[in-house]
Amino acid sequence: MRQNGSLESWNHGITEGKAILYNNCQKAIQWAFKEGPVGIKEATQDKYDIIMEITQIRESMSVKVEAIWVERHLTPVENK
Repeated sequence: MRQNGSLESWNHGITEGKAILYNNCQKAIQWAFKEGPVGIKEATQDKYDIIMEITQIRESMSVKVEAIWVERHLTPVENK
């Protein structure tokens, strides 16, 4: 997913359309798409690492990123 610790490779030259991010943590999705800076309440959440990962992905993409909550983890077989 990351190259050399950055998310620069996420764009892959995509300049239009939208990206869909699937995540099974609804609270992290809500916090990551909240406008404004990350506050102390968000930073002390038990899912803060997920919140920051979603935020970094969203900010690194040049297209609109939409997050969709899924009820559970999908295995590669289920995802086909």
